[in-house]
Parts: sequence; C-alpha cells; structure tokens
Amino acid sequence: MTFSIKKINYAKLASEAKAHGASSIAVCGIISRDEKFLLIKRAPEKHRGGHWEIPGGKVEKGESLNAALAREVREETNLRLKEVKSYVGHVDYSPNPRRKVRLFMFDITADDSEVCPNPTEHTEYMWATVEEAKKVLNPDGFTSIFLSYINSR
Repeated sequence: MTFSIKKINYAKLASEAKAHGASSIAVCGIISRDEKFLLIKRAPEKHRGGHWEIPGGKVEKGESLNAALAREVREETNLRLKEVKSYVGHVDYSPNPRRKVRLFMFDITADDSEVCPNPTEHTEYMWATVEEAKKVLNPDGFTSIFLSYINSR
C-alpha cells in the first residue's frame, strides 16, 4: 500500500477517541473530481439502508486509521487511495446504548479508475455537487461536518 500522508498523527486521533469513551472507531474519505463529491448508497438490507454516504467504515482491531481508510475506500468503491490531504473532523454517535463510535473524516485523493460499488454493501454511486449532496444526505452531525468542509473549499 503506497500513498502519501500529510502530517496527520493518526495514533493520537485514535488514542483521543478511546480516551473519550469510543468503543469503536470508523473512518471515511471525501473524494472529489471536477468539483463533485463521491457519494455511495447503502444497500437496503444494511444498517442505514437506502442512505447516501461517503466511502468508509469501521477500523478493525490492530489496524491503523490510514490503513483502514485505504482498505475501506478500496472495498466500497474499488478505488485506490493515493493521498490523505487533510483531517476534516470527527463526530461521535451511538448506534445503541452500549456502543459509542467516533467517525473520523478525511479529505483524500483516489486514483482515476471507474467507481465500482461493492454490491453487498452499496447499490449506487453518484458524483454530487454541493447542492445535490445537501438534498440526498441525512441531516446529522456527520453531514454537517462534510457540508461545512466542502462549502469552505
């Protein structure tokens, strides 16, 4: 796995998440092309089925944030991570009362291959403008960080 990393202290981010009570850590990557952003639609039978999201997922035990980001982008889109441009922010959420997840968001560059969503996870993809993203993404903490960031670019 070869990609460029811009002075992001991934270990510190993960350590801070655990110190703040996160039982799980997830990552996602904002991928843009021609002023549009890649969104993928969750398969209907999955958790949050039918919802649009940014590629990403859970960090596995013993896996670094950057390795998880590269793996998840590849698994969900068939794209290869080339560069992590910046750390955008994070959001904490609880899918159930016993679990707290910290989701880290990064701005990344991927290769120029064709997007090919993993059909067991996602049914569609789209390259969305900011306005299109606002229409299809659910209004939650994750979406507000994403929209604030892409509006500031």
